[in-house]
Amino acid sequence: MLHFNPHDPDHILLAQNLWNTLKESGDLEGIFMKHEITTSYQLMHMLSPPNYGFLDIDDKGVMMSIWLTSWMNAAWMGLWIREDKRQSKKCFTNLVNAMRETFKLVPVIMGVTKKPEILEIHKKLGYDISIVVPDLYGDKPGWIVQLHRDQFRFLKEKQKEVLEEA
Repeated sequence: MLHFNPHDPDHILLAQNLWNTLKESGDLEGIFMKHEITTSYQLMHMLSPPNYGFLDIDDKGVMMSIWLTSWMNAAWMGLWIREDKRQSKKCFTNLVNAMRETFKLVPVIMGVTKKPEILEIHKKLGYDISIVVPDLYGDKPGWIVQLHRDQFRFLKEKQKEVLEEA
């Protein structure tokens, strides 16, 4: 995975590619509020310091993006995986590795989703579903999830076996 560098022209092109992919696939509205990320520039800002952004690419362009924002003694994590790679072992391994590295810096990873269908995935990773916030996404609720490093099952001693069964 590439650590996004806002001063690298190739990384800027990748972020623009990601923006176009998100718009064309409809995933942009699935992840963000309409007023939240309205331009590719705002997306690049979200991936740039003081935040942390990571991109993974293949021959079709950006296939995975992870962004982290520091908050208190935690990090808010966002994740997008291109639809054809959502069951990919490589993307899962990238996610686990990114989370391991994040837990070296902070004890808690937080997230928010408006997709109840992905809450089970969060639970399998060890997340607690902390709260449902009515109307968080306009007329839709949002779920705030949190994961303490002690609950992250891929940091445990048998992490290799767990990765193989995933």
